[in-house]
Amino acid sequence: MYWLDSDRVNSIEELSEEFLKDKGKYSFDHSLNAITDTRSYKWYGVPLKEFISPLSEKRKVLKQMKDPQSQALQDSIKLVINTTWGLLTSQYFDNDAMVLCPAPEHLFFI
Repeated sequence: MYWLDSDRVNSIEELSEEFLKDKGKYSFDHSLNAITDTRSYKWYGVPLKEFISPLSEKRKVLKQMKDPQSQALQDSIKLVINTTWGLLTSQYFDNDAMVLCPAPEHLFFI
């Protein structure tokens, strides 16, 4: 499933309003083995800056330390950041259209 930029809304309130006024339906036709989904595909991007940025900053500090415990912790933080990014975004994009960004504070859940 792909989310169109034209379906993006600017606030949680707007998203709620769109969902409340939506009269679409989801159904499955067993005889045709087909799904019909006319529900709204509106979506809101939630910035992850408040979650990812502190982890990224902590990782930078730990990366400078050379003791095994700090390295293990920074590796764990890296795994959390990368897994969060992968889980939240990869399902919404073709592999050919993967969105990459160099700065974690620019990550968005869509």
